[in-house]
Parts: sequence; C-alpha cells; structure tokens
Amino acid sequence: MSDQLGSDVRNLFKYGKLYSGVEPKIIEDDVFRIVMPLDDEYSFNMNTKISDKKSKNYVRILAYMKNRQAYKTKEIAEVLGIQSPQTRSLLNDLVKQGKIEALGENRNRTYKLKE
Repeated sequence: MSDQLGSDVRNLFKYGKLYSGVEPKIIEDDVFRIVMPLDDEYSFNMNTKISDKKSKNYVRILAYMKNRQAYKTKEIAEVLGIQSPQTRSLLNDLVKQGKIEALGENRNRTYKLKE
C-alpha cells in the first residue's frame, strides 16, 4: 500500500535516514501511520556540515599564513583548491573575527596574520 501513497512517502524514506539513521516505520491499522524516529545526537544538520568545512578552511588559511608575510586572495584560493569568491568570503570572515587583517584595496588587497 505504501507504494500508492506518492512522492511524500518516498521522500520520507529517502531523507529519513539523514535525520535519524533508521528508516521510518509504516503502521497499517485503522489509521495509517508513518513513524519517524528522531535522534538529536544523530540528526544530520546541513549548517553544521558547512561550518565544519569552513572551519577546516579557516585553519588551513591561518596555517598557510604563518609561513609568509602577506597573501593575495588568488594565492590562498590555489592552496585551498576553491574559487576566489569563496576564498574572499572566508578571508572576510577571518578579518571580522580579528584573526587576520586586510591591507590595501581592491586588486592590490593582501591579507596577513594580525600581530
């Protein structure tokens, strides 16, 4: 019967494991029910994954900057293996956090560790 319920049930099974680690349970009684067990410790959180990736890139940037004086966005982008706009965003975050400083403007802008 569950195969007749449509895409909503398919999506529950498709994405249910991301939230709980187990598939939902279908209970066919007088009232049809789908039980989605949730586990806060297991739950997949897209924002957490993004910030984990960002955190790793922050660490890589700061480690790279310890070796030299000042760096252009392009140099750091090559080290990280990501596009310049993404790198610029990471660098701007580190400037806001007070960990690095931006020197110069526009195309001549470089970044270095804050002393």
